[in-house]
Order: sequence, then C-alpha cells, then structure tokens
Amino acid sequence: MDESGSRDLELLHLAVQQGVLSNKQVEECLREWEEKHRAAPDTWAISSVAISKGFVTEKRLADLESKRI
Repeated sequence: MDESGSRDLELLHLAVQQGVLSNKQVEECLREWEEKHRAAPDTWAISSVAISKGFVTEKRLADLESKRI
C-alpha cells in the first residue's frame, strides 16, 4: 500500500474515533476493497467504498481531513 493508501486508512481510523463510522463498517469496506482491487490496489481509495455504501459523505471525510492536519 502506498502513502496515499496509508493516509486513507488513517482517515477511516479517525472517522471511527470520532464516531462517524463503526469498526464493523470499516471492516466491511476493507473486505470489499480487497476483493475488488487486489490486482490494482492503488486504483481506488478505501474511503471510496465507505462513500459508495453510504456510510459517510465526501464532505464529512473532507471535514475530518481538515481537522487532522
């Protein structure tokens, strides 16, 4: 996993800490991401799975990202 993938995981971890996502939701996202993107892991962010499943919005993740810096 590259640096952007690590940042993406950190963002999801922060979302769990802030109560935006549950551990179960993140685990579900990781499983789906791994199934779909095992061959080309850098082509799709894990957070995109959370967004596509409706667990969180892009805006909410952007808000969390801005607070993290």
